[in-house]
Amino acid sequence: MEQILPAYDDPLFSIVLIIVIGLIVALVTYGWGVYREQKEEGKLLNFLEKFDSSECTLNTADMPYEPNMLKPLTLLAKAFENSGEYHKSIDLYLYLIKHVSQDQGELELMERLGNTYLHAGFLARSKSIYTEILRKKPRNVKVLYELGVVYETMQKYEKAKEVLEPLTMLGEETASLEKFLDFLLLLSNNTLSIETKVLQLKEILEQRTQHV
Repeated sequence: MEQILPAYDDPLFSIVLIIVIGLIVALVTYGWGVYREQKEEGKLLNFLEKFDSSECTLNTADMPYEPNMLKPLTLLAKAFENSGEYHKSIDLYLYLIKHVSQDQGELELMERLGNTYLHAGFLARSKSIYTEILRKKPRNVKVLYELGVVYETMQKYEKAKEVLEPLTMLGEETASLEKFLDFLLLLSNNTLSIETKVLQLKEILEQRTQHV
């Protein structure tokens, strides 16, 4: 046995030990990556279950999925959206998101789904979709703008202003949007008198003029 295994002070022992440790680390890293991927997939499916409802108009539950279906079904979903058949578009996007991976365009499909919810007037659902996208990709400028539109439409102007902070950090010019939201906040404030609103409105316009 002593002739087969290298001694502890043998350089060969150190090399074998490094190789074994490297293999263990690689296996653990791979296993952890698979676990995280499965966990994220499970969380996404649970998240999407919230949007399944009796309002669905297309029967996609038993429809088999093939990768070559992605592009034509995406185009069909967009066509349904453009024609105002939002429920059909939503059904297709939900079906596709459940069958594709992040590398195959999962986040892009989620953004399309969020846009469809927004156009259909389902503001709370579009907000949830955009928030989930930003949880995975917080530097998505386009989705940040879309989330701001949702908050503005919901008349949650303070929340819309919060969205401007990461946009500013990403180098976007947000001064005009901030003044516009200040204007909307002022108009929606029922605790101020008309005279006070007029004075503050003048201040906002003066500040806006100085930045032009």
